Amino acid sequence: MLMHSNITLREAGNDLINQMAGIDAGSPRDKLRRLRPEYVSGVEACRYSVLTPQDDQGLSAALRVVLALRMARALGVPAQVAFYQRLADDLPPSQSHQGLGADGKGDDAAFQALVYHCDNVTNSPAMSTQQDLGRLQQVGWTTPQIIALSELIAFINFESRIVAGLSALGEGQ
Repeated sequence: MLMHSNITLREAGNDLINQMAGIDAGSPRDKLRRLRPEYVSGVEACRYSVLTPQDDQGLSAALRVVLALRMARALGVPAQVAFYQRLADDLPPSQSHQGLGADGKGDDAAFQALVYHCDNVTNSPAMSTQQDLGRLQQVGWTTPQIIALSELIAFINFESRIVAGLSALGEGQ
C-alpha cells in the first residue's frame, strides 16, 4: 500500500487497473495481463508518480486528486470515477478544493486555467493548441508545473481507456 499526503494509491491484493476493470486475481484476463508484468507495474508506478511525486512542483497531491476526479467524471468510466472519488473523500476539508464546482470556477485565474486546461485536453484533445499552454504561463504556471499537469492529464486519460477496454473484454471462455 503506497501512501503519501493521506492518499492511498494501492489497495491490498490486486492492482488498481484490475480492480477498476473488475478483473479477479488468477482469472483469464488477469493471466493475460501478467504476460507483460512490466506494464502492470508500470501503470501502478506511473499513477504514483503523477499523483504523489517526490517533488510536486507546487501542484499538491490533493489538487492532483481533485483534477483526476474531474477528468474521470468527464471520461465516464464508473470504476475510475469511484476510485478518485474515494481519494477525494479522504482529503481533509482544507485540501479538498471544494470550490471546484461543475463549472470549474475556482477562486483565482491560475486555478481556473488549470481546470480549463484539464477539461479542454480531456474533452477535446484535438482542439488543444500551443496558445492553451501559453495561457497557463500567462497566469503564472511554470514550465515544470505545466509538464507535471500534462503528465497527470495523459495518465488519467490513458487509465480510462485501459479500464474501459479491459472491462469490455469480459471474462470470455
